[in-house]
Amino acid sequence: MKPALHVSAAVLAVAACAVPSVGAQGAQEPPPRPAVAVVDFEVAPGGWTAPPPQVGKTLAQLMLDRLVESGQLRVFSSAQAGPVNYLVRGSVTRFSTEDKNRTFGGGGFGLPFLAGFRRHKTEMVVSLMTRLVDVRTGEVVATAVGQGTSSRTERGLGGIGGARGPGIAGFGSSSSGARDALLDEALQRSVAVASAALLHAMVGTVGAGAPAGAPVVASGHERH
Repeated sequence: MKPALHVSAAVLAVAACAVPSVGAQGAQEPPPRPAVAVVDFEVAPGGWTAPPPQVGKTLAQLMLDRLVESGQLRVFSSAQAGPVNYLVRGSVTRFSTEDKNRTFGGGGFGLPFLAGFRRHKTEMVVSLMTRLVDVRTGEVVATAVGQGTSSRTERGLGGIGGARGPGIAGFGSSSSGARDALLDEALQRSVAVASAALLHAMVGTVGAGAPAGAPVVASGHERH
């Protein structure tokens, strides 16, 4: 009886080695990440506010950084830098700056010799449209829009005698530093929303090796 037991144990040991583990069977290599390149954004002058120079290149760089941070894509600096499957194209659909002034007291209360209390608000809005384009077919497989808003509010005394002109005992025109800060915030927020919406639209379209289907649209906005 003892030899039979030894044989049975050996057979079981061989059989256990021959059967792959459940973990080994379930383990699968992750699907390849789509490769994309970001093209400089198109900026068409329009409205009362002219976009600053190089803003299209700045937006493209911000979008590239966001896509790299996501870890969901292989991102190249240009279409010639590597085997790219898709191009990310974008355009500025809105670029506006609005200044609002409001005065309390002073001449408004029949006391023209007193300085009124003034509130000055500057708001900047940047809206983007982004498209994911298949380089082989030219098909737009996903689109996304994003809007970013930044604002600053200043308070102080207005001019003597009800004067409302800039630089008279109160608010002057906004400094270039403040304008640059507003622009940077609006650009960052518009790209943050657009990139998140674009990545969301790509899920099930080009992500995880899925075939490209009908264009997917996503949108959003972010305010200060």
